[in-house]
Amino acid sequence: MSGRRGVGIDAEVAKEATYGSLPLLKHERTWSGGDFSWVTLSLAIATWAFLTGGSTVLLVGFTDGIAAMLIGNSIGLAIMVLGSVLFSQRLGIEQYKVLKSVFGVIGVGIVVFIVVLLTEMGWTSLLGVMFGRAFTEISNQLASARSLFSSARSSRYSRCSRSS
Repeated sequence: MSGRRGVGIDAEVAKEATYGSLPLLKHERTWSGGDFSWVTLSLAIATWAFLTGGSTVLLVGFTDGIAAMLIGNSIGLAIMVLGSVLFSQRLGIEQYKVLKSVFGVIGVGIVVFIVVLLTEMGWTSLLGVMFGRAFTEISNQLASARSLFSSARSSRYSRCSRSS
């Protein structure tokens, strides 16, 4: 009977490690610090990172753009590491559980709402600028192609009218 109970407990621990939010001991965790770092690194090398870097460099120049990206990302990553990675790796607690102990259930909702609101406003404005530039470039290309086509057409008509 105790053998069955041990298997059931192991299955429950594995299920909690995968889907749950309770703190886990180090040997019960599915992700190690290295796994977490590799996933974070792979998310950082996304297409939008290249677009953001290119837009920043276009706005402020190459050297200022590189400095802005390095300093800005370092500050943001330092805040994220101090706020979530230390607790999750040391204690096995996710960041929202830690925030509940500080702000309470309603306070976490308010903090998350404000952070998401500010993040979405920033991303939406950045994507709006990128979309505007892309649309301007496409419309300029179409306008120049149309003017080339109309000038070629008018020069052909003028040659035909001079020859007759």
